[in-house]
Amino acid sequence: MMVESSEDQEQFIFIYFYSRLNIGRSAIEDDLDEILGDKGEVTGGGSGISGSNIDIDIYEGSATDFLEPIRSILKEFNVPTDTVIVIGKERFQVYE
Repeated sequence: MMVESSEDQEQFIFIYFYSRLNIGRSAIEDDLDEILGDKGEVTGGGSGISGSNIDIDIYEGSATDFLEPIRSILKEFNVPTDTVIVIGKERFQVYE
């Protein structure tokens, strides 16, 4: 039996904003879609009492390859300091 590498499987990235955003989430989503190109896409998002989120599917390459570009975009939008990027079971702060 051949085991697929993680780069051959669809992967997911979740961005959680626990504090209120100062800008519309759609502006962030548009910039994220731009950097993902044909290797992934923003597939959802939402907001509620506990904050908001953006969901990203990665179709090609490793999700961790997108960590720094995503961080860069989030920093450009001055997202709150409690914003977290989740890839698999790992949580990453935007601001280190």
